Amino acid sequence: MNLKEILKAMKKEGADQAEVSCLRSSFRTVTFENNLLKSLHSTTETTWRLRAVVENRLGSFSTNRPEQLLSAARQVVAMARASLPDPYAVLPCPQPVQPVPGLFHKQEVDLKEVLQAGCQLVETFRKYDRRVSVDSASVEVTSSEVAIVSTRGVKAEERRSCTQYFLMGLAAEGTTVSSFDYRFNAGVSWKETVAKIQEDAIQLASELTRSLGARTAPVFTGDVLLSPETVADFISALDFLINARNVQERRSRFAGKINQPVASSCLTIVDKPLQPGLPWSTSFDSEGVATRTLTVVEKGVLRAYLYDTYAAVREQRSSTGHADGQMHQPTLEATASLKEMQSAVRRGVLVRRFSGNISPINGVVSGLVKGGWYIENGQLLYPITDTMLSGDFFQMLKKVVAISRETEPTPCGYLPYMLVEGVTILGEEDKGT
Repeated sequence: MNLKEILKAMKKEGADQAEVSCLRSSFRTVTFENNLLKSLHSTTETTWRLRAVVENRLGSFSTNRPEQLLSAARQVVAMARASLPDPYAVLPCPQPVQPVPGLFHKQEVDLKEVLQAGCQLVETFRKYDRRVSVDSASVEVTSSEVAIVSTRGVKAEERRSCTQYFLMGLAAEGTTVSSFDYRFNAGVSWKETVAKIQEDAIQLASELTRSLGARTAPVFTGDVLLSPETVADFISALDFLINARNVQERRSRFAGKINQPVASSCLTIVDKPLQPGLPWSTSFDSEGVATRTLTVVEKGVLRAYLYDTYAAVREQRSSTGHADGQMHQPTLEATASLKEMQSAVRRGVLVRRFSGNISPINGVVSGLVKGGWYIENGQLLYPITDTMLSGDFFQMLKKVVAISRETEPTPCGYLPYMLVEGVTILGEEDKGT
């Protein structure tokens, strides 16, 4: 049964508006745990999502069983009829979709090649130094195709490929154990991505061995140099604040702040989902609405919220192509090199990972610094452990003093280092005092 037949079935059941999307994906994955091979598998999945509107009542249904599609068409219309009426419950109108080049590489990668890449990742890491150990690791190659059609005229489809790998480990010498740290990478091309495995494995092993002998940092208020991974945590909190639904429901403290300063003047954030050849790029969102470059924060001034169709109709405006409620590929404008940023730190810490909470509701930032280093006069003096970072998210946004030109891959795209001043650092002995 093709997508148009499913639409016809929903219309026959009485839907005023109907939409169906289909995602077909194939995965080849190898995983490791505690230095040993854990699993090797190949999977192909197909998922259909149906949405129907009946007299401004919305129903939604998903299935991965093709034999259920006709009954699903009946069920989703019945669910719509049983829902409460909502004047904003409509499906999006069609928009021109600009295809993003370079999102798909035809690549015949078998399980043997995936296993070999995984073994290279683990073996390169372990051979670098006898003191390092793998906690978990994986290599995965994915090929997918998504298509969306609706009775309102939406028609969009996209093919994608992605190779990604992940390696988490630690170092131990006697009774001394380092913090966990990891490396992540992703790319559209299998060959180009796995070519970086050896470099990343060696870099992680080197940093873990250097972090042995960590001690508690002193108690002080100073600078924090946040890694791209930690910047991703900050971006996640920001996504909540600029989600139009949260703004409309007054769950966001950024409500009514458009064209007002909310951050440091050195902070500019642009969502760039149309960049060619990157696995985070996409030409349309999960509703089939075209994506576009969107300036969210410009020199500290809030410029935009993220709208899906529902939130957009509520304000009689157009969706920004953010049906999933978050930026597709946030890009931060650089202000300095990483070397310059580190040199500017008179007293502070480098935060490789942050294990804690960043609340976009009350602004509380509190948690442990992982894989961190104490910095004095621009020099990494010693690795730190049992050290907490404490601050207010909204104040930290206003105290950003630099963004690096260097970036690293994270699950939400390539992100830079960020330098924030005036943050409280707490040693182990001061927790709870």
